[in-house]
Amino acid sequence: MKTTGIILFLILMTGTAIYAEDPQKDAMDGKELWNNKDWFIEGRVGRAFYMTHGTNVWGHEFGFVKTPGNCNSDMLWIMFSSDSDEIMNYIGKDVEFRITVDGKAFRISVNMLGASKLFGTTKVMTFTNSYAGNDLISILNKGKKLTLEIIGPKDFVKFLDISEDDFSLNGFIANRLKAKEMCDVLTLK
Repeated sequence: MKTTGIILFLILMTGTAIYAEDPQKDAMDGKELWNNKDWFIEGRVGRAFYMTHGTNVWGHEFGFVKTPGNCNSDMLWIMFSSDSDEIMNYIGKDVEFRITVDGKAFRISVNMLGASKLFGTTKVMTFTNSYAGNDLISILNKGKKLTLEIIGPKDFVKFLDISEDDFSLNGFIANRLKAKEMCDVLTLK
């Protein structure tokens, strides 16, 4: 019963399924598995996360998740921070982002999966559960720099001390290919 409670707690904290029955998947959690240039792959909850850090705030992340059994898809992964307690009211709601890659801008909406206190007054927000289409991947493959800005809802943006960050795309292609390879191996287990 105690194990079930711990697993349920972890599911609620991460918002994703746990593969606790496979020690190899658990062993990779929280570890950097590979890196190339400005991007890296980290194992989290039995998945391959490939991402990069923000240039303004190192703790900001932009990247994607490869899930065993669905390795051809790229689920968006974004982490931003805020000092406001008000952001907690937006958990489970869609947030609008402007993505600009080498001068070409477009908008996407991504669900705010969760937010948790990191240290002091800082809260870390996670945005995910949206899949990248072929057009986005193609743009990222050709790009050098991505600017990510949270633009809506307006009443949410006012609670952000930093609503924009830049991310290098140097290493994106190699990390995406390697994450797919790692995901395929996890799928076979």
